[in-house]
Amino acid sequence: MRYTIMSGLLAVLAAAFLAGCNQDLAEFTDNGADVAYVDYGAWGALYPHEYDVQQAATYAIQNEHLSRGQYEYVNHRFGYPPPFRRIAASEGMHVAGWEDFFVQHGWRIPSDLSGRYVVRNKTLQEAFQTAVTAESLTIAMLNLFLMRNDVPDDFRMCCMRQKEQSMEHLMMFQMQMNPMGEGGSTKGDVRIAANPAYGHWGALDSNGYSLQQSLIYAIQDEHLAEAEYKYVNRKFNYPAPFRGIVNSEGMHIAALTNLFNQQGWPVPKNDGDKYIILVRTLREAYQVGVTAEIDNIAMYNKFLGRNDLPSSFRNVYTNLRDASVNHQNAFQKHLDGGGSGGGGWGGGRH
Repeated sequence: MRYTIMSGLLAVLAAAFLAGCNQDLAEFTDNGADVAYVDYGAWGALYPHEYDVQQAATYAIQNEHLSRGQYEYVNHRFGYPPPFRRIAASEGMHVAGWEDFFVQHGWRIPSDLSGRYVVRNKTLQEAFQTAVTAESLTIAMLNLFLMRNDVPDDFRMCCMRQKEQSMEHLMMFQMQMNPMGEGGSTKGDVRIAANPAYGHWGALDSNGYSLQQSLIYAIQDEHLAEAEYKYVNRKFNYPAPFRGIVNSEGMHIAALTNLFNQQGWPVPKNDGDKYIILVRTLREAYQVGVTAEIDNIAMYNKFLGRNDLPSSFRNVYTNLRDASVNHQNAFQKHLDGGGSGGGGWGGGRH
């Protein structure tokens, strides 16, 4: 078949990424042509052999497990650099979409084995290069699936939707490969694409801002969390733990507003609705919640490292940081199937 022939042409590209993941998994001959075969994710999908639709879906969700794991590794190692923070959340939603597909077809969801294949990048530049290659492989895999004439409509829709987002991710990562400065000489630095100068994005993407600006970023991020969770409550009829956590976000806003009043500073307008992430399923909402709280925690940890932080600010920031840890754990519990309404379908994250 045509898709089998094309997979042979793409196998070399898959092998190049494979070689960077684990030297024990890729053994090259003297001319570099003979590569060990790994039946996982895009590598398995692009390697020339016949497989059915269920196996194609298995390759797809394995590949999303790996993308999510790779970008989460980069986030933890390099302090949540853009666009990894946002794209890691997107990969989590891709996983949730494929899990829905497996459930609808009555198939067992594959376990997440991505930890075996994550590339341990030493520099942020390497991380962007790995991401460019990973998204290129994802797009090649999805193109291969879309060429098949034996796939159901829901499978095709999953592939088309994911391909569109992967192309956006590829473009974002490719932008990071352009060096800064005149003549393109940056000694390995990378240019970071701009996120909105709002909430945790503004706080984590910049340095040297004032104490007042840190408070502005803090209340913006709480506005955003409150708006996101209110949206989820309206869409899914107040599921746990959103119905309780949204009230906590209101109390966080009140605590930060009190700091503004104490300092005589104007309280920023609530623009949180402008930045909410629209979700299709409750599982996607849990993933967004986990990522939002992780970013919020990182923001407060950065604030707590300031030398000019008054005790009143330190107390509030610490309390809100600790509350976000609890919120993250609550969302993660439901994402993993440990809470009511969390969709405990088996497989998934481990």
